[in-house]
Amino acid sequence: MNKWDKRFLGLALYYSSFSKDPSTKVGCVLVNNKNVPVGLGYNGFSRNSEDLKEVLENRPEKYKRTIHAEENAIYNRTGDIEGS
Repeated sequence: MNKWDKRFLGLALYYSSFSKDPSTKVGCVLVNNKNVPVGLGYNGFSRNSEDLKEVLENRPEKYKRTIHAEENAIYNRTGDIEGS
């Protein structure tokens, strides 16, 4: 693993700490071919949903509402992600 991979994995780990899910925290960094991050995401509910404790602790309901870190990174992209 090269130094850039390690740096971006560290950034993904840091970004995973933004998740409010009490049991699973996942982060994602989309990086272009120039080693520039173009999207960041973490697992969680959609922007229009409240992070209610009773929903976060109810696995079946939580899974229905959770958006994957990778999806959020695509939604939050700052530029072209082709080739990322």
